[in-house]
Amino acid sequence: MRIEIVVPQIGEAVAELTLVAWHKRVGDAVEKGDLLFEIDSDKAIVEVEAFAAGRLTEILAADDSSVAPQQVVALMEAAGDAAEPGAGSRHAAAELASVAEPIHSQAQHATPSAVESTAPRPINASPKARRLAWQAGIDLSRIAGSGPDGMISVADVEAALRRKPEPVSAESTPRDRIRRTMATRTQASKQSVPHFYLTADVNMSACHRFRERCRGHRGWQKPPTYTALLLAACAKALANMPAANCSWIDGKAHWREAIHIGIAVYTEAGLLVPVVSDADGQSLQQLAESLGNAIARAQEGRLAGADVGEKSMVISNLGMFGVDQFLAIIDMPDPMILAAGRIADRVVPMDGAVGIQKMCALSLSVDHRVLDGVQGARFLGLVKDCLENPIDCFE
Repeated sequence: MRIEIVVPQIGEAVAELTLVAWHKRVGDAVEKGDLLFEIDSDKAIVEVEAFAAGRLTEILAADDSSVAPQQVVALMEAAGDAAEPGAGSRHAAAELASVAEPIHSQAQHATPSAVESTAPRPINASPKARRLAWQAGIDLSRIAGSGPDGMISVADVEAALRRKPEPVSAESTPRDRIRRTMATRTQASKQSVPHFYLTADVNMSACHRFRERCRGHRGWQKPPTYTALLLAACAKALANMPAANCSWIDGKAHWREAIHIGIAVYTEAGLLVPVVSDADGQSLQQLAESLGNAIARAQEGRLAGADVGEKSMVISNLGMFGVDQFLAIIDMPDPMILAAGRIADRVVPMDGAVGIQKMCALSLSVDHRVLDGVQGARFLGLVKDCLENPIDCFE
């Protein structure tokens, strides 16, 4: 039986991708979970794994070629199938990470021998070397590997970084591609999305005590970060207010059932927004772990398909940089983005007296086509209430 290998659907607004490199060759055996190829979404390098075992019979898109979501890029013969390559029925790659039902390719399929003769061989580089080169915007094809069979190591990439850089077009560097994509998307958002903004001061003193409670009484190795608490509070608010889990796409509202929340992460290559999926179905401890893993993958530039999928909203926390308050730009087609400033001791009135409390300013940017002012205020109020009463909200 012939299996079609298709490009995952990466997000809701991504129409063109780059197939960076194949990790398998025609004729190679493939096990379920093996890394097949990498794609560049202009946000990060996404690794695509095999969803079934078999043998790779045809490669239809070479390294460094432009591809589209759901495009068929290779054919594989299922394990245990003795039929000739190309024979048998097609099987949609629905189980591939974050892939919708694939469309049949309308192009003529090349023969394996033709593909082998025209497609460039994959670059032999270790995963860490490939990641470092991607973050630094270095073309691996220009580096001579010193490892076994000419494999490019981290030391080879570091040596290339120390050498005098060659003039390189900005078009070829992942860092500049990410920044161009960010510039295009934020400009389009400000021009086409009717933003309105809501702000609220939140007393985070109870969250501060709750974090210590997690470490002291609940046995956590380390307490949840404030970003993890923001994530949990937003997930709770979205679950309690389904009307806010909606986006404006192609002139009409689209409601979501699942709650997926993006986290803005600064990396050396630029701003990335990995997604924590099904945030409402996870405990606080699970959310903290999922968040930590997503941030680590973003900083390494190695996101999975689900990491760049659709989102209910985004959280951007600049408190660690000493920012008191800011207004964020919505990442289309999300309905809103929550901006969090630093947590600082402030003198505040308390029952007719004054006291020092740990305060944080939250700002919510909202798409007015989806939510009105009252709905936005209600959502922000739910988040505030959860953060000021963490034991009731998270336990």
